[in-house]
Amino acid sequence: MKIGRALAVVLLVGVAAAIVAQDHMGALQYPLFNTGVRAMALFSGLALAGSVALALALGAEWWWQRDWRWARAATTGIGMLVLVEAIVSLVDITLVSRSPTAVLGGPYYETKSTDGWVWLRKHGDRGTPSTPEAMFAARFGERYALAPSVPRLLFLGDSYTEGSASALEHNYPKVAERTIARVLGRPVEVMNAGVAGYGPFDALQLLAHLRTVGFSFDAVVFNLYVGNDITDNLPGTERRIVAGVPGRFPVSTSLRMLHPVNSRTVRYALVGRTMLNAGAAIAAPGGGGGALRQTYIATMRERLELTYGARRDSLPLEHVHAALHRMRETAAALGVPFAVVVHADPLVVDPVLRAAVGADAPAAPYDLGRLDAWLASLPADLLVMTSEALAERGEWFLPNDTHLNDAGNVHVGEYVGGRLAAPLAAVWPRGETNSPR
Repeated sequence: MKIGRALAVVLLVGVAAAIVAQDHMGALQYPLFNTGVRAMALFSGLALAGSVALALALGAEWWWQRDWRWARAATTGIGMLVLVEAIVSLVDITLVSRSPTAVLGGPYYETKSTDGWVWLRKHGDRGTPSTPEAMFAARFGERYALAPSVPRLLFLGDSYTEGSASALEHNYPKVAERTIARVLGRPVEVMNAGVAGYGPFDALQLLAHLRTVGFSFDAVVFNLYVGNDITDNLPGTERRIVAGVPGRFPVSTSLRMLHPVNSRTVRYALVGRTMLNAGAAIAAPGGGGGALRQTYIATMRERLELTYGARRDSLPLEHVHAALHRMRETAAALGVPFAVVVHADPLVVDPVLRAAVGADAPAAPYDLGRLDAWLASLPADLLVMTSEALAERGEWFLPNDTHLNDAGNVHVGEYVGGRLAAPLAAVWPRGETNSPR
């Protein structure tokens, strides 16, 4: 019994130290959650107060050599919480979040790579054996050979790349593929390795994983979405899969293990709450068609503050720049060109949306052009800005959504394909490819 009390005190002290380090001493420079920060702070505060109080009480019991009944109950309760976390972790790891064909949980799984953890969509044909060729078959059913017989462009990115069109032939990468092939007068393949939710470092890890698996390609194209890619991967954090959905966690192992908000049990509870809220939002009447919903406007205002407001600092920009620099180094080592396609934020190109959120007001504390100089400095052999094709044209986007509609996907695909084709013609002599035949 004394050993159990001692272990409980050690655990409680560790929990308290982790909360203080993560939330109050700058061990984590940025919040883990884009929304619900106040609720998480309240939860952490209560957990800190409770762990400190309980540790002191159990220490007092040991000091006075008592055997209080409530202390036995508290120790048992702590042991039960540890057991629940162990069970949730075991189930999540074995049945939910590390199997590409798992039917439980959300749509994503994670796998260990040489450069860290990589997370991908679970296979659309769940229950079949996992193969590299099926790695990106979830969205539109496309499968890619390890070594194609035609030149291949690798498209990395988030949901803008994975696809927001209603059908494969309208999807931006597939349209770009057709455009490049038409301009060059030869077959080419665009390998769509976009994964919804990805940031630049997620794409960098995937690039390393694809090389390890054995995929080959003749050009690397990273698609940067200005709206959220800058804050997707923040210093000191990593993206991991829990309950089949991506979440941001500290890189520090001790913070991951001891801070309550980083536990799988709490993350499962948050996923469940998110699903309930999403269901309620879908069931709520009104706001259909092309009318801007207030929830969408609120989301855009939050994005304005994060990306274009006074609070934005330079460290996330430097973090993104470092990821792209490493991508370019990888492409150079392979002897292939590296291009960056910058997808415009709807706030920048849609005057109706800018007016709705007040971005154009004289007193607005936002500067939509403050990223331009940084974007121009991105390390790339070719930089393509879709804002040139979408300027002042909000009809290219889905209603109440930041993604392109079918017409927007086709428009952007043709524009990007045209911009990529000429440089590729110079570095791809007819009949040559980086991929073994």
